[in-house]
Amino acid sequence: MRLFVVLQRYLSPSEPWIYPPLELLGREVVGIAGRTIADPFSETDSSIQAPFFRLRSRNPVHRLLPKPLRRLSPWDSPKILKRALIETKADRVLCHFGNIALEHEELWESSTIPLAVHFHGYDATVDLREPNGSGRPVHPENYAEHLVKLSKRSTFIANSEFTKKNLLSFGVSSDRIVVKRLGVTVSGTPKIHQSKDWPIIVTVGRLVDFKGFDLTVQAFAKLRKRGVRAKLDIIGDGPMRSNVEAAIDESGFKEDITLPGWVPNHEMRQRLVQADIYTVHNQLGPVSHQEEALNVSVMEAMGVGLPIVGTDSGGVSESVVPGITGFIGRARNIEDQADSLQKLVEDASLRERMGSAGRERVLMQMTVAQETEQLRALLLRQS
Repeated sequence: MRLFVVLQRYLSPSEPWIYPPLELLGREVVGIAGRTIADPFSETDSSIQAPFFRLRSRNPVHRLLPKPLRRLSPWDSPKILKRALIETKADRVLCHFGNIALEHEELWESSTIPLAVHFHGYDATVDLREPNGSGRPVHPENYAEHLVKLSKRSTFIANSEFTKKNLLSFGVSSDRIVVKRLGVTVSGTPKIHQSKDWPIIVTVGRLVDFKGFDLTVQAFAKLRKRGVRAKLDIIGDGPMRSNVEAAIDESGFKEDITLPGWVPNHEMRQRLVQADIYTVHNQLGPVSHQEEALNVSVMEAMGVGLPIVGTDSGGVSESVVPGITGFIGRARNIEDQADSLQKLVEDASLRERMGSAGRERVLMQMTVAQETEQLRALLLRQS
């Protein structure tokens, strides 16, 4: 197999789950193309050797040209990609994100190379809105129509059953969709949970409305008002940061909550290991109209050995087994979240039991190696 990969930003710290399977595929990956190469954290040590093709011109004059004229220039993105596919002699293409695939719709129509399009959530949310509160649609009006058309010449990979359901809802045929969940790296020894005076609750992710970090702060405040001692560590950044900071200020327990922003991957891993419980409050975003499709951070926390407290919004419940690896409450119900957190904060043996079950579940079903084999088999079946 000679696989060419198309994505939006290469080596982006906010999308680290894209790269481990490509590293395991090794020399089978013959090229990678993206709009830009991101500014990764300094410790990024990707072993991918495939050449990178930049799909966004560095020429400022070209960027100012009207779209019809841009297409006549040698710096036009589809032309760059077409040349890259010929140069690398690719016989398979994997494109991450449906909207990125549609940017090169004409190329796929004229190409005979088998194409797989990997959906991750926002790209399968047709009514997606800008997270800044403007209410502007993110996708063009005919977005769903073009995706349905694209599905007839490609395989759509959904990262969860929830994402598959979204694709089905706007007309993509079931036989064009394959569910392949992402995998995570599990390392180190299993976490041993012990009784602590101040257990640490951790949550990780981009600060956007559908992840409900402000609701997690409210649930934590409710927990502390009951006299339950705990700390909350919120790792991430994003457009809703000011809302989260306001919730922290209003909680009355600001001294027990940390909000460090994004941290390097090795530090995030260390914070997960030091924590005792992982929580997330997913919901239907009141501004974005999006729901969490999978939540890789939940799987990473399970791999460390943390019990999970989540909600029934989106695809998180596909990873968490209620009562076995954690608790799933109702979205937008902070009482449910606070009650589940209290059970785990006060019972180290329950944390141990659920954390061990979660780690075992990841080892059995959710590793990068397992994901890579599923991906390779899926790509090789294409003709």
